[in-house]
Amino acid sequence: MNIIVDISILFDNALAYVREGVYRQGGRWVKLILATILLGIPMAGYMMRIYRGATPAPEVDHWGRLTVDGLKLVIIGLIYAIPVIIISLIPYVMVAWSAPTAGPVGSVTRMDPGTTGMMITGLLLLMLIVFILEIVIAILLPIASIRFARSGRFSDAFRFRDILARIGKIGWINYLVALLLVAIVIGVPVFIIYMIGIFAGLVAGYNPFIALIPVILILIILAPLLQTFQARFITEVYDSVPATATDAGDPAAPPSPPPA
Repeated sequence: MNIIVDISILFDNALAYVREGVYRQGGRWVKLILATILLGIPMAGYMMRIYRGATPAPEVDHWGRLTVDGLKLVIIGLIYAIPVIIISLIPYVMVAWSAPTAGPVGSVTRMDPGTTGMMITGLLLLMLIVFILEIVIAILLPIASIRFARSGRFSDAFRFRDILARIGKIGWINYLVALLLVAIVIGVPVFIIYMIGIFAGLVAGYNPFIALIPVILILIILAPLLQTFQARFITEVYDSVPATATDAGDPAAPPSPPPA
């Protein structure tokens, strides 16, 4: 698989999918904005339909099913995040355990410098572990989500050997490049919008937090476009290689042809 050519084709396919299926479908876009406002759960259910290979972009209907599917996808994400959540809580436990105590006349007993140094080292180590875990989750979760969407079995989202085998078939470089593109397409606009909102608020003399209100509204409006792109692009990447016996659900369909 030629990395640059094939990834660029899949990228263009995903953009065309969003353009024709959401951007040019005002009513569908409005429904997806509502799905995003509802804690994003129906929107997650809509992404499940995309993960199943729906072409063109599916209608936003059967809201009960969307909500149930979305909750299932959220649960899978939470399960993947459990190690990060647990490790992230450790610093608070450490601080509470080693917090300085007040003396009899209100004086404060200072922590031993050696203890402070060990705490700082421990915190830095925990931050590194959390960072590594977040990268691992970001790599595994998209494939896990597609496998679950297509089979409907929770266990398929946690068959790590099969998930890694699928990534291996796609090609690690291809897959990591695809994830990087998703991060750029979603992360850069979000960052720019946030910065513009904060800067505009400061220039206008408003509280930066108040200035973030229109920013949040803009992001809610754009979220269906960004999330639909993410779901479709990763699905295109997943389907860029033939399905095997270890893949969940129906055999993968070939990626759609490049847009005219």
